[in-house]
Amino acid sequence: MSSPPLSIPDRRPSILVVDDESLVRETLKKYLLDDAFEVVLAASGAQAIAALNQGPVDLILLDIGLPDIHGYDLHRKISVERHVPIIFLSARSEAIDRISGLELGADDYIPKPFEPREVLARIRNVLRRVSGAMEKEEPKADVWIRQGHFEHSPDRREIRYGGERLVLTSIEYGLLSGLLRRPGVVFSREQLMVQAWEDPYRPSDRTVDSHIKNLRAKIVQMSGGHDLIGTSRNAGYYLRDDACDDQGFRP
Repeated sequence: MSSPPLSIPDRRPSILVVDDESLVRETLKKYLLDDAFEVVLAASGAQAIAALNQGPVDLILLDIGLPDIHGYDLHRKISVERHVPIIFLSARSEAIDRISGLELGADDYIPKPFEPREVLARIRNVLRRVSGAMEKEEPKADVWIRQGHFEHSPDRREIRYGGERLVLTSIEYGLLSGLLRRPGVVFSREQLMVQAWEDPYRPSDRTVDSHIKNLRAKIVQMSGGHDLIGTSRNAGYYLRDDACDDQGFRP
């Protein structure tokens, strides 16, 4: 039995499948269509970029071994301009490859061969995390929560610094929104995993550290050199109190 559609307003969720194996593309297309998704297919990195320029996509299934570009490089290229969740597909199942993919900022990593129903479950899990709900909700007011130089819209899942939007992956958004809830409070890596991933496929401490490193670099660049995420050795991470202080930053 097909699952009920996710709450993407006014249309069915659109999945871009990027894989150079026609059998993989067609198999995933069948299962996705049966499960109430829209499907766009691409056999190369160039075709993927062209598809993204044609219309909105809610999630990308991205094969690492493409003929014209490495999947990791394509991920970097896409993430610079778009905030779209990406799940890697790969014939390489070693733990180091999965860790590398997650550290890059992917939302999940599925080794080949895979069970299509598991892929559907992973897709729905990521979209739930991004949309925040399975059921349609009434439109909410566009409310922005201001904390010093930060502005946070939970409805939009968007965070600004100094009025400028931070371009964050869904994982980075989960981490920063969690830290913003209680500036100055140390969150353990386990607590941050729950806030950012919320699924049974949570990564290792090393992966959390890597995402925090990427998030920290983005904030440092946006804030003009201020390192606003503190590290408590062997305990976790916290947002500095002065990060949310209108009066400025303490040394």
